[in-house]
Parts: sequence; C-alpha cells; structure tokens
Amino acid sequence: MPDQSADSSFPVKPPPGRAYEVLTPGEKFGDYQVLRCLTYDLMGSLYRVRKARVKETRSLFVLPPLVQNDAQFRERFFHSTSRLVQLDHPNLLKAEDAELIKGRFTIFHEAFDGQNLADYLEQCAIEQHKGHHPARGDDLLADMPVGLPEEEVRQILRQILEGLSYAHTHKQLHLNLNPTNILRNSKGEIKLAELGVMTMAGKELFETLVSAGIPPISLGPRRIRINTVDILSPEARLGKPGDERSDIYAFGITAYWLLTGQKPGYNYTPPSEVNPALDKSWDTLLANCLERDPDKRYPSAKAVLDDLKDLRHIQQRHEPLEPGTAQTRSVFRHMDFIPVPRQIKRHGLKTTRAFRIGIIGLVACVAFYLLSMFYDLAFGGETPIDSAVAIRTPAGQTPRLSIRTDPPNALLEFSGKDTSFNIRNGSLDLNVVPGLYRLTLSSPHHLDYNRIVEIGRTPQTLDIRLEPALANVNILTTPGARAVAIDASRRMYDLGTADENGLLQAARFLYAGTYTLRLEKENYMTMVKEDFHLGESDSQLLEFPLVPLPGTLRVRSTPRDATIYVEGREIGKTNATIEGLPVQEEFIVTLEKPGFRTEKLAVNLAPNTRTVLDFGELTPRSGEVLPQVTFGGKEPSTRLLEGLTYHVGDKTFPGTANVLSDIPEGRVTLTATHPDYLDATQTFQLADNTLLRLPLDLPPRPGVVQLDVQPAGLPLTVSANDKVLHLKDARRFTLPPDEDYSLILEAPDYISQQLNLRLAPNETRTWSTRLTPLPGPATGLTYNVPYLGIDMAWIPPGTFLMGSPVQEHARLPVEGPQTEVTLTHGFWLSRTEITQQQYQALMGENPSEFKGLRRPVEKVTWLEAVAFCEKLNQREQQAGRLPAGYVYRLPTEAEWEYAARAGTTTPFYWGDTADITRANFRGKYPRDFTSSQLEDPEFYGTSEVGDYPPNAFGLSDIHGNVAEWCLDVYNGRLPGGKQTDWVLTGEGSHRVVRGGGWEDYAIRSRIASRKNMAPDTRNSATGFRLCLGPVIGE
Repeated sequence: MPDQSADSSFPVKPPPGRAYEVLTPGEKFGDYQVLRCLTYDLMGSLYRVRKARVKETRSLFVLPPLVQNDAQFRERFFHSTSRLVQLDHPNLLKAEDAELIKGRFTIFHEAFDGQNLADYLEQCAIEQHKGHHPARGDDLLADMPVGLPEEEVRQILRQILEGLSYAHTHKQLHLNLNPTNILRNSKGEIKLAELGVMTMAGKELFETLVSAGIPPISLGPRRIRINTVDILSPEARLGKPGDERSDIYAFGITAYWLLTGQKPGYNYTPPSEVNPALDKSWDTLLANCLERDPDKRYPSAKAVLDDLKDLRHIQQRHEPLEPGTAQTRSVFRHMDFIPVPRQIKRHGLKTTRAFRIGIIGLVACVAFYLLSMFYDLAFGGETPIDSAVAIRTPAGQTPRLSIRTDPPNALLEFSGKDTSFNIRNGSLDLNVVPGLYRLTLSSPHHLDYNRIVEIGRTPQTLDIRLEPALANVNILTTPGARAVAIDASRRMYDLGTADENGLLQAARFLYAGTYTLRLEKENYMTMVKEDFHLGESDSQLLEFPLVPLPGTLRVRSTPRDATIYVEGREIGKTNATIEGLPVQEEFIVTLEKPGFRTEKLAVNLAPNTRTVLDFGELTPRSGEVLPQVTFGGKEPSTRLLEGLTYHVGDKTFPGTANVLSDIPEGRVTLTATHPDYLDATQTFQLADNTLLRLPLDLPPRPGVVQLDVQPAGLPLTVSANDKVLHLKDARRFTLPPDEDYSLILEAPDYISQQLNLRLAPNETRTWSTRLTPLPGPATGLTYNVPYLGIDMAWIPPGTFLMGSPVQEHARLPVEGPQTEVTLTHGFWLSRTEITQQQYQALMGENPSEFKGLRRPVEKVTWLEAVAFCEKLNQREQQAGRLPAGYVYRLPTEAEWEYAARAGTTTPFYWGDTADITRANFRGKYPRDFTSSQLEDPEFYGTSEVGDYPPNAFGLSDIHGNVAEWCLDVYNGRLPGGKQTDWVLTGEGSHRVVRGGGWEDYAIRSRIASRKNMAPDTRNSATGFRLCLGPVIGE
C-alpha cells in the first residue's frame, strides 16, 4: 500500500548546491525507507525514516562518506555516541543508537516531524512577501530578508539556551549551532540536532570536508541562510579549540538572523537599527554574544538565558557595547576579506590562511621600509650647536664679541637664529657676522637677561651680571612648627618657626627652584614634601597644617568582650587598648554586647596621651513572651494546660503561666512539651523591653494499633481509608488521632478483614482477629483466580456435534468427519485469552511483540503455555484451592469447540456470516471472489481482550485476535461416530491450534477450522486460553 503520510508531499530532490547525492524521499537505506530530509549541512544530513512493514518512524543522521578516510574516526564516533545517548532533555533531539549502514556512519534519534529554522524562515519570507510581490517567484521571495516577531524569537531562543545549557553542563559542545540544525515542530517546540558531531569530527577532518565541499559553504541561492562557516567563532577561524563561548557566538549569529532576517557582518548594524520596532536591549544582549574576544563574551548559556529572561533591565547590568569590539580593528579581524585565487582555495583552509598571512606580511615589510626612510630623513643628521651666524673664535684670532658673565655658567641664545652657545667659567669669545641681534642670557636660579646688540667689525666686550631668582613664599602651618628646605645638593636651609598664627615668612630667602620641604613639631607627625617647586612669583602662600600624633584609649566594661565602636566604626572588644585615635576633637565611643543595653560616652583626647575610659556594669536586656497555645488547632482545657511545660534555654515555666518574664533579648528558642502531644518549638528574635505574643500549636501524638492476628507468622498488609500503610513493625503501626478510619487487613491466600476505629492522642488499641483462607472454585459458579484477575466461566457438561458439515463454505477435509462428543464433566474456561499482564505476573516475563497489558500474550510456545498451567497448579495446590480431580491446563480440542459453540451449530457463534466488525481477523465470510478487495482492520496486530461481544457462555475473542493452543496431539482427521470425553494424547510432532489469529482471514477463523504447529513454534498471532478441568491421564 503506498504511503499516504504528510511526508510524501515534500519534494524528492535534494537541497540546491549539494556536492554529493543525498538520500531522496522513497529511497531505501538499509532496512529503512527515507520519508524526507530534515536538516542538511557540512557535517551530514538528518532524515525522517520508517522501517519496512512497521509504521514506527525514527530520525536518522548520516555522516558524509569522507569521514571513512580518517582511521581514528570510528573509535571517536562510537565513544562520543555512547555519551550522547545518555543525554535526555526536551530541547535536545534524543540520540538512541549508532551503527554502520551500507558502510556509512549513522546515528538514530527519536522521531521528529517538523522543519529546521532555515526552511521555516524561508517559508515565512515567502508568505510575508507574497501579497506585496505577487509577480515574483518563490525563490526570489525567499531571498528577501524577513525577521520573525520578537516574542516568537524570544521563545525560540529561550529553548535553544535551555538545551545548550543542559549540554554544556554534561560536557558536550555543539560547535555547529546553525539554523539548519535547530528543529521546530508545529507546536513551536525546539530541538537541537547534530550535538557533538563537530567534536567527534575534529579539526583536520572538518577542514577536509570544507575543502571537498561536502556540502558547500553556500546552500544555493539563498542569501539569508546561515551555514556552518557563518557561525564559526573568531577563535575557531584562527584554528584555536572552541569551548562553551564558541557556542555562545554561534547563538548570537542565529539570534541576529532570526530578529532581522540578515547575516551579521564583522561591523554589523545593531538589530534595533535594522528593525526599529525592536527594543535596544537586544543590541546589548547580542553585542555580549558576538564579542570578538571570547574572554569578554558571555561565559555560559545560563548567563545569556538569565539576561534574556530579564531583557528589559539588561542595560543596568552591562555597559553598552559597540558591534565588533575587542578585535574589530585588528589585522586578523579583516583577514577573511582578503581575496584569494580559486587555485589556492582548492587546497583547503590551511593553504588559504597561509596565503592571506603572507599578503599581510608583505604589506608590513613595505610599510616598515617606508617608515625607516622617513625616520632617516627626519632624524638622521646631527644638528650642530654652532651655526653660520656665529662661531667660537679660533685660537690666535681676535674675537669680535667677548662676553663675561656672573654666574660663570650660562646659555647664550641668538633670538630668531636658532643659534646658541654654552658659557663655561664665565667667558665666551665669538666671531659674529656683522648685523643687529637680540641676545638672551639664562642660568639656573637667575632671571633671564635680554639685550639688542649691533655687531660690526670693531671688537666689543659685554660684562653681564644676572639677577638671582628668589622665591617670594610664606608658609601657613601649625603654630610652633619648624620648617627646613633641602635643595638638590642636600644643602639644608632653616626657614624658622611658625608664629602663634601658624605663619612662617620665608620671602626672598631661597632661590626659585625645586626643594624638599620638611615641617616638624613635638607631638605632631613630621610632614615631608618632596620635589616641591618654589617659583619667583610676587607672592605665594603655602598651607601645610601638621597632623597631631594620635592618642591612646583604654576601654573597660563589666562583663568583658563588649564590642567597641568609635563614631560607628568597630574597633575591638573590651577590655582593650586602642591606639591611633583622633585628638583635640570630641568623638563618641559606643559599647554593644548581646544581651545588654547599648552604652555611649563622649571623649576628647590630647595628642600623644593615654586615657582610661571605664563604662562600669552593663545593663542586661530582656523581654517577655505571651504564649498563645492550641492543641491540634483547638483551644486548650485547664487539664491540658496543667500538663504543659515551657522551656527557654535553662529556664522552665509552667503551662499555667500567662507571661514568661526575664527572657534575654536576641535569638530565643521556646519549646512547649506535653506527654500526649508532640513538642512545639519556635525560634524568634526578642527585643529589649518588649512583650511578644507567640502562637504555638502542639500536634497530637499518633495513636498506636497493635495487631494480634491468627494464624501467626503471616505476611500482613494494612490499608487505612484505601491507602496502604508501610509497616516498619509487622505487628504495630501508628495513625493520626481524632480521625475516623476504615482499616483493611490482608494476607496472601486469606480473606481480608475490616475494622472501623477512632483513636485519641497517644492512645494504644489492639486489633485481635483470626483470618479465613480464600475459598477455591465452586461447581456451577464463575471463579476469579486470586492475584491474577483471570475470570473463569463455568462450562456445564453436555453433548455437541464436533467438526463442520460438508456444505460449510471454505470447509477443509481436516474438519471432518463430524463427530458426536459427550463431555461428562463440567469445567472452567477463562473468559478471555490470557493477557500479557496476567502472564507476566505469574511468569515474570512478557515475550509479546505487540505490547499492552490488556492485550493477549503472544509469541508463547505450547511448551511455555503448559509451563504456565503447571506453575499455577503448584501455587493453587499449595494454597489448597484446587478442586479434587481438577487441574489447570490447556483445554482439549473437544472442550474448546464445545465452549466456543456454546450451543450453536453455525460457522461462527453469532451466525453464518462474519466481517471485521465482529472479531479481530482479516476479510469477511463468506468471501466474495468477484471482488479483489479484502477488508482489513484499521490497526495492525492484536487488540485488547474483550473488545468484541462474547458468546452464550461469556467467552470473548473465540474468533481471531490470537490462535489458541489446545492440549491434544494433532490428527488430520476427527475420530467420527460418538465419543465420550474425547482427547488425543501421547506422542506427536504437532499440537492443535484453534480459533485463528489477527493475521488469519475469516474463513480460517471459523469454530470448526483446525490448524497445527510444532510445540516449540513461536509467532505473534498465537496465544492460549486457561482451562480448569478434570485431570487427563496419559
């Protein structure tokens, strides 16, 4: 039958631009049929597949054939997939198994019906632009950028991050988080595919796949698609190993694409500028994902998720970042934009990267050469001190200008001529070109001298004395402070002592320049100001107040260990000596000690003195408690209060006390006790001089039930109000008091007992009873096998005609001759075929193919059915419930047909015709040979027992569902004539099977239809029905 699922409507051609032939819908791959392709990228393709003749679907990931060239890949593949199958998260495509199919490495995943995000956004683009551009084809419409609604993107990103965070927690990286690997179903649920595949491939194999173009970097004409190479992080492009932050970068690429429909470039436009409807908080979130430096990126998927959940306040937690920070302007930042010839690209990523680095190196060498030339031209020549305007007079010549200076060392400059001479020893002789010049003479600690001189051919001499540059400075400091100045040669100048106003006048005392100033006074800290410059301005007032040496304070209290605070700052604990305290100013000293009131005193210390501050006895802090007690939520009686006691620390109060007094302030634990009630404890904070009303409720102690059960030693189960109690002691259990209970006492193979009671708090009650064994089956009545739930219908003795008449449609010779059989004993037969639940409860296993607790057990051999009966006989015999002369066994062929007919003579117990509405078989009866169509049920396999109406004896599923084993050895003919209690036992290679199964047609499900199988035969259409009948001799 051709497949009519929704998958058959998808195109059969592979995605455009593939470098190899992909599996197409309808194609066989191993034991599976390809339904459609779900994802496709560099590392392989994910398909929705179905196993032949089974409707169950799965997802199958197929890696490229080139991975087989890596000798170590097989080991990495199976090691990695063994870890992947252990992951289980709603946002990860569940990996189930891995194997080789047709020599290809494959990973089986859970079934998924949906599409990847790349196809989904393409579909949204077509739908959104169709109305505005009806004349354009779908290919053009899909290429037009479109972003998804902001709230939808938020939901998608949240699910991606939750799956990614779970994977990272379990040490699994994705490293290929592109939109084709993100799946979405019709409910909007997201699952990540291809987890861990990039890791198992490794760097070298990945580069081989890229070089071979399997699949290509660009997926067809779709500019808006994001692929494996697009999401590679900057560190991955540089060949560095990736980590969780590499997945964060790929997540940022995908998020930007979902919001805007565009790929983010290196200097991308913030998403709020591409789409003004977006909140600017998205800019900050994506900037922290797309940061070029991984150390500045989000450290984990959970960190991104936390910001996504509170996106509105993200700018309060992060400084706004510009797109492409950290390495935006670096050489490697733009390296990927360097064009590369195709011939070089064919050699792979390493060759391409080497070519680009070579280009960068060449450019750097040229730049360095040009910079060297410039530097040589700019700074290579030595500038002479003397110029052509004037030169020092050579020895033996008469100078045109002689200069004598005081001080002896000075600098002479020809203003505007860029010419200068150093004067040593107070004398300089020059030959000067005749002309008019402005001369400037300067020397340290002196005022500059300027003069216009006309130089002719007549020699002239200048005697110049420079005026000292003295500092005009006054110092304002602490009265009585002494000041000293030290120059660069370590020479000291005593500046004197400050007057009563703190003024020290040092005007015109020192040369202007740089000094070290030192000010000192007894009981004050010495102040030193290094590299202090004194200028020659008209007046300078320098303020240098000295800091007095701190005082020392000894603080005492009784008791000790009170915390000391000085102006709110914790200093230590009493009794303590405190140094470094402020002097000559008043400050507050505070003492605090738990349980005592706070004390404060004002102190004013003199410099460099020791003072004792004694607080004396501290006053304890205490409060009062007013307990408001209830017992089990009820107001107490006087009798209950008389048995009550309060405990606070080492103090005890009677329950009749109204107020509990003198309780120390702070954290208090109060416990109320009563012999019939559980203790009530409250821990609370009690403030000083306060009365606290404290509610306390004492739950009642449970009541106790002691069991006195006969016979003794039985394993007992007790339930109270339909809830099973877990008994730690088989003869004793507790119950909450003041409630009505209906207790049920049960023991295996005994009738349960019931008791209604109500217990007072801490009351003990004894339940004495004698249990009665469960009865066995009674003749003429139905019976339910204990603990297995098998309903047994009573079948009375009688006579019937076995087999089918010659004229019965579709009759076979093995159904005759018709035989009159008399059954002299009644028997019990299970109303339904034995179910999987019943079989597993007794045998501890379920061999069935079509699982279901209420479905019939199948794939059981005749030998296993007999073993079921024998094990049941042992249990019921031990319990004493087997009737005399009866055993559990398979029904004889005569018993089966007698019970199946239930007094009828037609092919089916309901009449002469049948179709699939009456039982679980195929076709109809009688068969219409003029039609080529056969009726089949809508389902495949067995159905739950009892789904179809029973016969007159109350037996269901006589026809179809599963064929039923009988006790007899098979004979190709019935005995004929008249028979009594007929059964065929002894040696034989085959056993009788009656009733037909779900895979049989109606003509072979008639009552008289006979089949045979070897006793060790096992198939999914054969089961059995239980019989409790007379013992049959060998």
